[in-house]
Amino acid sequence: LYITFSDGVAKVFYSGILEIITDPVTYHWKNVFPHSPLVSKNAADYTVNIKKKNRYPSITCRSIDGTLNGACDCSGLLIGDDLCSGYEEAISKDRMIRLWGKVDNNMLPRAKQTAKHLWIGTRWSIIDPEGLRISLLESDKKFSGVRYKVVNVPALNENDESNFDYDYGVGFDTAYYHQRRASFEHNDDMASWFAQYMGQPVERMGSLFTSGEIRFYNGDLPEKQPDRRFMAVDPAFGGGDAVAAPVCIMYDDEVYIPEVVYSFEGKRISMELLAQAIQKYGIELVQFEANKTLESYVQEFQNLLRERKIRCTVQMKPASTNKSKHQRIMDKAPDIREHMIFLEPNIRKKHYQQFMDNVYSFKIYDEKQHDDAPDSLAMAISMVFRFDNHYAYTFRRMF
Repeated sequence: LYITFSDGVAKVFYSGILEIITDPVTYHWKNVFPHSPLVSKNAADYTVNIKKKNRYPSITCRSIDGTLNGACDCSGLLIGDDLCSGYEEAISKDRMIRLWGKVDNNMLPRAKQTAKHLWIGTRWSIIDPEGLRISLLESDKKFSGVRYKVVNVPALNENDESNFDYDYGVGFDTAYYHQRRASFEHNDDMASWFAQYMGQPVERMGSLFTSGEIRFYNGDLPEKQPDRRFMAVDPAFGGGDAVAAPVCIMYDDEVYIPEVVYSFEGKRISMELLAQAIQKYGIELVQFEANKTLESYVQEFQNLLRERKIRCTVQMKPASTNKSKHQRIMDKAPDIREHMIFLEPNIRKKHYQQFMDNVYSFKIYDEKQHDDAPDSLAMAISMVFRFDNHYAYTFRRMF
């Protein structure tokens, strides 16, 4: 049983099945499956019978709003393909709730207990059918015995290069996806970029940082001596986290970010990148968040600076005990938006763009997300303005 959001898409899928079965040149169905011929088809109902004509068709195609009463007996494979129609439906919570009602009441009951389920679609929203199904499998202990696998192939890989750049003039190259991303950022709609191209649903009402609120500059710093040059480092020890550190050049109460360190590599490489940034921009102070695990990392990093004869103060600031990292980012978001100035999209290097993508994808309600980049910004802005009563470093000019 194949279910999709519209009758038109169901018709296309039905036509595609017939093409595979009947085209003798491209697919060779008769040669591969000589004992499974097409025995009947119904263009009005989008049904196909293979090998023999049964009470219920071999394949039935329907829209989510189409009638299924007495139409099929799904004991093999239930396919939900693009059940959400697109942007307009995704941005309406009420419509998404109604859509899941159709899925739960009309689609899922048509599958026998032994049937396999295949969910395909653009992840428009965390409450789209795929998202709600994944949440159910992950959170409800009654589904602990259900085997499932989530496959997501984003447009750009971890090196910011296309995953779909194929031979023979098909697919999409890296430049194409970079252009698409720049267009979405220019129009303050990074949520659509993440949903359509990266497989990451981002609720528009839940995004803490948007490109329309963040300040940018063309790469030219003010022609005067900066007040301070500093960095805040959010280190990583595996688990998919990245080392994130913005290079901060401060003039009065404005903080320019000409470069960032953003790396998923091991600590040797991340330390080298940090040292290079410190030396290149004449950084005077680097701050790490203190914990017992981090002490050896910081000590090793200080030794590296001494070996390179790089003069820079390295400090450790104890993490706040009265609030979570998530809450800290939300508390400092207004000052990040007001006082920090980032490179324009067209002049960013790969790791800088990945850093910004991580900032844009931060959601105010998701405690499980990777928040390395926004957390490093929160640490950096706390070095500018006094948020905490203790261990705060204030670089604000005194008049």
